[in-house]
Amino acid sequence: MDHAEQITQEWIRRQEPVKNPSLPGFTPTGNYRMDIPAYKQAKTEFLKMHPVASNTSTPASANVEKLRVEKRKNNQIKSMKGGAQ
Repeated sequence: MDHAEQITQEWIRRQEPVKNPSLPGFTPTGNYRMDIPAYKQAKTEFLKMHPVASNTSTPASANVEKLRVEKRKNNQIKSMKGGAQ
């Protein structure tokens, strides 16, 4: 058991700490339990001040809808011909 614990502790020492992306208003402390909520709060504040950054999914969603409409048309054509072959 001691040998297994020694191996585990050595593995933990060699791991790199989790790094969050740089964000104004967030300074990592190295304490995982404190950093996660602090990062979440800083991200919320950042998105409130920069609404354009939070609205990045709009162009993609328009493309997705276009693909859905095209797929529906293709499926209708296949069903008229008696299904996909």
